[in-house]
Amino acid sequence: MTQRGGGISDFEIKVIDLVEQYCSVKMGENEKLFFAALSQSLRLQGGAQFSMYDMQIQKLSRVFIRDMSNAIGIDMNGDYDLFEYLSNHLESMFTTGPSHFPDMPALAEVVNDQPEVLEAVRENLEPLEKFAGRRISSAEVTYIALHICAALERRKNRGVRPRVIVVCDGGIGTSQLLAEELRGHFEIKLVKVMPAHDVPYIDSYRADLVISTVPLNNCPVDHIVIKLPLRDREYRLIHEKLASIESSVRMSASSVDELSSQGLLEKIEPVIEKYGGAESGLLNEIRIEVRRYFREAQHVEDQLVAPYLHQLLPASHIELNVDCSDWRDAIRKSAQLLLDMGYIENRYVDALIRGVEKYGPYIVLAPGFAIPHSAPENGTAKMGMSLIRLSKPVRFGSEENDPIEFICTLSAVDRKMHLKAFANLLDMITAQGSPFLHELRGANTPTEAAAIIERHEYMLIRQ
Repeated sequence: MTQRGGGISDFEIKVIDLVEQYCSVKMGENEKLFFAALSQSLRLQGGAQFSMYDMQIQKLSRVFIRDMSNAIGIDMNGDYDLFEYLSNHLESMFTTGPSHFPDMPALAEVVNDQPEVLEAVRENLEPLEKFAGRRISSAEVTYIALHICAALERRKNRGVRPRVIVVCDGGIGTSQLLAEELRGHFEIKLVKVMPAHDVPYIDSYRADLVISTVPLNNCPVDHIVIKLPLRDREYRLIHEKLASIESSVRMSASSVDELSSQGLLEKIEPVIEKYGGAESGLLNEIRIEVRRYFREAQHVEDQLVAPYLHQLLPASHIELNVDCSDWRDAIRKSAQLLLDMGYIENRYVDALIRGVEKYGPYIVLAPGFAIPHSAPENGTAKMGMSLIRLSKPVRFGSEENDPIEFICTLSAVDRKMHLKAFANLLDMITAQGSPFLHELRGANTPTEAAAIIERHEYMLIRQ
């Protein structure tokens, strides 16, 4: 890839040309340099790439986001985009030298507007520097701070995305692929994917726009019809339509006091506490059920391609009190559940064991907890997880974390789809003072264990 135009590659120039074309804007030189620097920091890694150290870096990213949330007083733990982007960026940073991230005045101007973010990044560099085995340069600090600033900007704008319904009669697989492609290209909030015969009931979802692959008669909501596959004409049509409704969407967002799970809980909790429900555990159960409802009813877009941990670990994927002779036996017995259900092939199990033999206990990510995983090309058929609790812990050779009592095998199909579940699992097993593992040790049946996982995952939710 050749570089020209002051550090901008041919590829980035082509992308900038497309952005200017589809967004009908002209980017200034500083904006072009900013885009090029961000592109280079991300290295636009392919979704199917997967290395042995991905999860260590993802763990490091998760801890860093948690520390930054505490440092600046803003909870970013629920921003899974930040988790993904920062993980990719750190992987790029750790596999290149500091010179890969040059000082650029345009970037410095962005982060210098939020000095508290820059200072918080500097104060939380120790785990990153320990992992890298070197000092993090000032330019690298700027790039890391840029990701945090972008997350804060997303947080401010999250409430004004147009609410979009996708209508598609091509089957659920086609519908979900189309929905994910739309989310990847446009700042929208996807509230429903439905077949054409459900259009008469569309009013109940309070959508701003309907994007359909089939003609619609008597649709009560503003809509456009597109053709598949999506090409330049369709992208341009959607962009123009979204731009035309932008002002009405913002006005609606500012005038409607939309009920959230947190808002409802703030009204319910004092009543329950008044009548003693908090002491009986009723309040905690109501919190979980309210948050579950709001997640399932209003966050359809998050469930299309990024399942939660409890969705990947139902009772059928859990086995308790398993006898294992050593770490190899533990990996095989944990993976056996996925093997029996067709998630992985036999060669994937062999790859898990070879990985530890070659690289050491890289799969041990917390005290008492290992997450065996390997590259998708080693024999994964679909994404899944399995969990076993050992009757007697075994040693994996990790001085800090042995012995290992829980083995959670991951069948990953790319670098992205598992991130939400994995992030939540990391929070549950690494957060200081978390009772999650203690409760999991006390589970008597897989059903009880699955309920514990679901309860603790919903307790992580922040609205």
